[in-house]
Amino acid sequence: IALEPVDEQTILHNLNERYKRKQIYTWVGAGRSILLSLNPYEVIPELYDDATMQFHKSSEDALKPDKWVPPHVFAIANQAYDAMIARSKDQSILVNGESGSGKTEATKQLLEFLAKQVGSDAEEHH
Repeated sequence: IALEPVDEQTILHNLNERYKRKQIYTWVGAGRSILLSLNPYEVIPELYDDATMQFHKSSEDALKPDKWVPPHVFAIANQAYDAMIARSKDQSILVNGESGSGKTEATKQLLEFLAKQVGSDAEEHH
């Protein structure tokens, strides 16, 4: 969220407006390292489809700090994967929230993305 001033009321208003447009993911801060996710309590078909997954897969443009990447759990997964490959160091992703907030679904989508990313990279190297 790149807003002035950044306070609780502004963040909550922005999250509410995005939620109304079925945009359940929101970046917080400039570093694309904190992603807020709201449970939509409904299926949003295009949210986790193959096109969305492909969009968020590694690319040189996505690694540029000035390149805007839409907020998505796949973007976080891709960022961690790219950092692991580039730095040869383990990475971690923290998924936190209250009961019913969507942690299980977010984790499932993270793992599915990472499994497909690793699988596609293995295919490219054979």
